[in-house]
Amino acid sequence: MKQNFILINLNQVESDQSRSARFRESLRWSILTILVLLLFGGNVFVWYMGINYDKLLQRKESEITQIRDEISQLLKKGKNLSKQDILMLAKLENNRFMWADCLQRLGNMTFIDMSLTGLKFKKRKLLIQGIASTYKGKKEFEQIENFIHTLNSDRDFSSNFVRLKLKHHELLKIRNQEIVSFEIEATLKSVPHISKQVKISAKKSSDIVNNNFKKENFQNES
Repeated sequence: MKQNFILINLNQVESDQSRSARFRESLRWSILTILVLLLFGGNVFVWYMGINYDKLLQRKESEITQIRDEISQLLKKGKNLSKQDILMLAKLENNRFMWADCLQRLGNMTFIDMSLTGLKFKKRKLLIQGIASTYKGKKEFEQIENFIHTLNSDRDFSSNFVRLKLKHHELLKIRNQEIVSFEIEATLKSVPHISKQVKISAKKSSDIVNNNFKKENFQNES
């Protein structure tokens, strides 16, 4: 008689527990490995950044040292301005004359029936040459006198000159038309030396201070 046997694996539950334990253990090691790698990577990054900062600081210190050396070399090669040099520069600036503004004003004041034919500057004198129309019943140089009066009336123009005067004039006839040729002499003002101007300015300032001081004393006494 043939017997049938049923095989029961009693280790099946233990095998599932074992696999679950191995999985948890493997998971713990994986997490631990990841954490270790992250910590290691963070330390490497911090170390790398520290090296870069050190290099940057060294480069900046080198640049600062180079700049200081260049400044030192420039100071050695440089030349200090003496009092005479400063006064000379001030004199050049002080004696500078704004011809562009002056000539522009001269052009704006020129009459419609008048034309300037030449400008010359010689020995601090501006020579204004031109021609003007003449009119019946008027003096031949009356138009020129009015022009000189107009120039003298403009303070921005005339303040640059000692005087403006008619040097000479001549009546001409061109194509049966009479015109007057003229030349006006404008003597340029002499500018005082810069040292004198400084003294004058200092004296004015001193006088103002003294006057204010006297006024305060008078008010206190009263």
